[in-house]
Amino acid sequence: LIREAHKINKIAVVHISKSRDAYEVLKMGANGLAHLWRDALISEEKLDEIAQLDSIFIIPTLITNVKAINYLKGKNPDAKVISPLQLKHELNRIYKKGIAILAGTDPPNLGINYGTDLYEELKLFSEAGMSNLDILKSVTSNIMNAFAIKNKGYVKEGFDADLILINGNPLDNIEEISNIEHIWKAGQLVTND
Repeated sequence: LIREAHKINKIAVVHISKSRDAYEVLKMGANGLAHLWRDALISEEKLDEIAQLDSIFIIPTLITNVKAINYLKGKNPDAKVISPLQLKHELNRIYKKGIAILAGTDPPNLGINYGTDLYEELKLFSEAGMSNLDILKSVTSNIMNAFAIKNKGYVKEGFDADLILINGNPLDNIEEISNIEHIWKAGQLVTND
């Protein structure tokens, strides 16, 4: 499927939950992963190998994985999963290797919503050690670059003016991103009317 997607100039994003699967599909040429593995920590050697691959990205969905880990452990205390703390550690390792991180939450799985749970995802990114600037890139430019979406993701002349005005500074405190004052879509103010 990865080869066939590439034959028609499409990117291949693979849904995974195991570290072995993540490693194998990225080595086969997958462009990105939906989810971070939650079964085991990946070896430093394998992480170094995938970090050398061109233009890969990971959508960690930490909020989904944390809920999945807690659910699996609740059903079976012996379930083979890493802890939420280890999950954040894995994200930190990926981040330090320079692999592109894209924000996403995978709703409606495990009761995750299509809106405000994204703020929780960004908070988890912060807890994992990502800089606030890189967290903001994970919801803007990293996504546009990974999916080759034109004229979005940056505040630049000629780009769509999809903007939010925040009461606060998410560069100082990422949790302030939820303090939205106004939203513009394609340059038009969106109202709550």
